[in-house]
Amino acid sequence: MTETVLKSEKLKSRMALLWRGIFLLCAAALFLSIFIISVKINPARADGNRVIMLGFDGMDFGLTRKYMDQGELPNFSRLEEMGIISPLLSTFPPESPVAWSAMITGTNPGKTGIYDFLRRNPETYYPELNMTDTIKPIEFLFDTIPTGPPVLENARQGDPLWVYAANSGVNTVGIMMPMNMPPDEAPGSWVLSGLGVPDAAKTMGTYIFYVDDIEVARTRTGSTGGTEMGGMVLEVEREGNEATTILPGPFDPVHPGSGEKISVPVTMTIDPAGGTVDFRLENQTPFRFMTFFGGLIITLIICLILWPIIGRRLKGAGAGFRISFVIFLIAIAILGLISRPTVSIDSHQLSEGQWSDWIPVKFLITDWVGMEGFCRAYLIEADPEFQLYVSPVSIDPRGTMANISYPGSYAKDLLNDYGNFKTYGWDSETWAFNENVITEEMYLNDLLENWDNKAEMVFDQMDRRDDWQLFTTVFQGTDHVSHMFWRLIDETHPMYDAGLADLYGDSILCVYQRADDLVGRVLDEIMREGDNLIVMSDHGFQTWHKSVNLNRWLEDNGYLARKRSLLSNIMPEDVGGLFDPNNEFFMWVDWSDSQAYALGLGQIYINLEGRESEGIVTEAERSNLIDEIIAGLLEMEDPETGDRLLVNAYRGDDLYHGDNLEYAPDIVVGFAPKYRVSWQTTLGVSADQLVEPNMKKWSGDHCSFDRAVCPGILLSTVPITVDDPELIDLTPSMLSLFGIDKPARCDGRVIF
Repeated sequence: MTETVLKSEKLKSRMALLWRGIFLLCAAALFLSIFIISVKINPARADGNRVIMLGFDGMDFGLTRKYMDQGELPNFSRLEEMGIISPLLSTFPPESPVAWSAMITGTNPGKTGIYDFLRRNPETYYPELNMTDTIKPIEFLFDTIPTGPPVLENARQGDPLWVYAANSGVNTVGIMMPMNMPPDEAPGSWVLSGLGVPDAAKTMGTYIFYVDDIEVARTRTGSTGGTEMGGMVLEVEREGNEATTILPGPFDPVHPGSGEKISVPVTMTIDPAGGTVDFRLENQTPFRFMTFFGGLIITLIICLILWPIIGRRLKGAGAGFRISFVIFLIAIAILGLISRPTVSIDSHQLSEGQWSDWIPVKFLITDWVGMEGFCRAYLIEADPEFQLYVSPVSIDPRGTMANISYPGSYAKDLLNDYGNFKTYGWDSETWAFNENVITEEMYLNDLLENWDNKAEMVFDQMDRRDDWQLFTTVFQGTDHVSHMFWRLIDETHPMYDAGLADLYGDSILCVYQRADDLVGRVLDEIMREGDNLIVMSDHGFQTWHKSVNLNRWLEDNGYLARKRSLLSNIMPEDVGGLFDPNNEFFMWVDWSDSQAYALGLGQIYINLEGRESEGIVTEAERSNLIDEIIAGLLEMEDPETGDRLLVNAYRGDDLYHGDNLEYAPDIVVGFAPKYRVSWQTTLGVSADQLVEPNMKKWSGDHCSFDRAVCPGILLSTVPITVDDPELIDLTPSMLSLFGIDKPARCDGRVIF
């Protein structure tokens, strides 16, 4: 008995020593972790030094200065009093993908590889969207079972600001950050991608315009199928008050090149008297892998536990195994039924003159894989002329293999916390508005609601999270509203309308004031002693009165030749053709007699031997030909007024340097105020006239303008050391505020 007690006491003593040791080790680990976090991982937090960058795409310096002088932007004026205000020079050209790529990397386009929204393929001369490259498409076993997600690569090359920061232990929160698809890995940071994220159709924003009379669509948009800006007109099959149609999604990845699209069946019941529509989608859910295999694992564990228990009760291990195995097989059958592909009818009541709530959309690619998204609808008219607008479908990362944030869970968390918001990179309905499908009121209400929701999300993340030292965000509303409403602040614009100006002439100011409100909230509620606030834009704006057809000029001056066959002179009709694998461009061009061609927003390329597949200009001839074309371009005049069309034209090899020159243009055109490259030139068309009036609502722009005439804006609590700050200066300068040396790859200066 005594011996047992002694052994028990010794055991208790040893256990006490063991627990003391574990406690001391845990305490030491805790203190060490705190020390590392405060000294190494979080240097900015320890110093009380944080940096906030608010980016407002397209905010114009001159217009901002005017509104500030009128007292319309009081918080911008407060910020100027605290620090500085300055014009901010953009890139060549001053185009959002080019500019944001240069800004976030601190490098010129020769290193980012981004020269335009589009790039040309020198093998085919075809334009391609220049944002995300598919290195390896999704592959299927037996055309059914996916064997792995697609492999994507960002067309923008070089590390962005938040990767440099993360590598030095500075945690970043970034919301709607442009040219970041797929997202860069930045451990310790949380970044949601913005411009460059496609919609569910894998485009820049394919809207749907449903009608029951195709002539209504022709009258409104000038189109009965694919529209010029990439929308789709669909005529519903209507019998009485019942209608059927589809909601198209992406091209079929199982059969690439077929031109077939994945779609969701739609049925509608129209109530003419009530002005409503019951909008029903047959959403399709694929086999639920997680449900099946999660249940399988749980069932297997339960059966392994039951096996010996049943065996003991029946006094036989074999009997226990047989019964457990039968239970396992029954469970597999039940799980298979629960997890199988299903179809659900999701009904939504739409009312005339109102935006709907978010409508979930589920595309079934095969029985084993699908894609989820969400959209909004606007019932323009129920009857007698049925007209329904459906916005581009946003990708829902909670139900697809695509990551639109780093880490992948961040976008899902934001959607769960704040509700659905537009995830595709071009987040307002400019295309439909420009083509008269939606009205000023419809467009502006959607833009402002989208702005307010995202602004609240940004502010809440800034306020609620305590794990960042660098906070960056970019809003596109300032750019989009300027594109669409500039005509109403310019009384000389061919699309100026005094009546509309009375109603909507303050639309640009309204959005600028929302930016001012956000700045005020950050100054009053977020900023701490030692924090720095930077407000900036990637470019400014100009009025756009007339379109200039560069291919027309090249053709008229003998640099671009047309085939003689009339059948070959077919021109691409719409932007949607960029995403159609069966579409063809430049069919009308005789490459054997063409020295140069224009494509994209103000870029000209030499038809160079050895680079272009049908090139005829030798390398020895190239330089003189570039100079000759530039000299001719600088002489271009408006036939009506005699005004020069260009501020300047530039050699690409003078503007760009670096290791990503493959898609660099040979000539970059810098238009003067009022003139912009035509939409037709963008797609490789030669129009009838050199100069044509711009009769579109898209009335303000920056693309193809000379950067000297559309500077962006820089407001900062930090003084600057130069008189001519440039966009590419901002990344190395913001890094310097954390004591991080300018990265060797950066071209920008440290100006703070």
